[in-house]
Amino acid sequence: MFGLRPVFLVSVVFAVTRAARVLFLCEEVKSHQGNFAVLAEGLAEKGHEVHWLFRENSPVPKTFKGERKHILRYHKGNMNFEMEDFYNFLTLSAIENPGDLTRIFEKITSLVPELARTVLLKNEDIMQTLEKVGFDAAIVDGISLTKYLFLIPHRLNIPIVTLSDGLEPWHARVSWLPSFCPLNVLPLTDNMNFFERLQNFFFYIYLHRTGIAPPLPTD
Repeated sequence: MFGLRPVFLVSVVFAVTRAARVLFLCEEVKSHQGNFAVLAEGLAEKGHEVHWLFRENSPVPKTFKGERKHILRYHKGNMNFEMEDFYNFLTLSAIENPGDLTRIFEKITSLVPELARTVLLKNEDIMQTLEKVGFDAAIVDGISLTKYLFLIPHRLNIPIVTLSDGLEPWHARVSWLPSFCPLNVLPLTDNMNFFERLQNFFFYIYLHRTGIAPPLPTD
């Protein structure tokens, strides 16, 4: 059901008298792309144009084809890793060392900056193409790992819709306290004891200091 709810919500957002041009910016992992593919189907059925940005040679969801669905690709440049291998590493690390996130975050912090620089700084031709399309809004995969994708609609000066099952409080602009709001990456509930609250708080600070989550506000 998760994949069906955003179709209704975003359809309401784009309930306009003309077809909207929507840019999809999604992390290249199958579970995330599956949700975006369902959303694309719903928007296309409503008459909207969906443009999805992929890395060159990256596989496209089988359902993303037909009228009003457009594929855009950016160049991977000199990136010396494949996203599929990257996610296989994350999965195996979680299985082999449950609860130990050290290796995972070391890998993330070493690879994500390279990916961000490639997408944002080494694909100027693609960025100019996006500017010429004239998008009405962008739907962005709102996980910490790919927060740099939010800079693309910022450059295009278009509204942003975040699609995610994990809360980024400073993105969503909602009230949030580590005393009762557990991070989605930790096996905690809203009924935390004192030690779990400390664990939740310090892990949140750690995520921000490693550079894979939005920076803490200064005010």
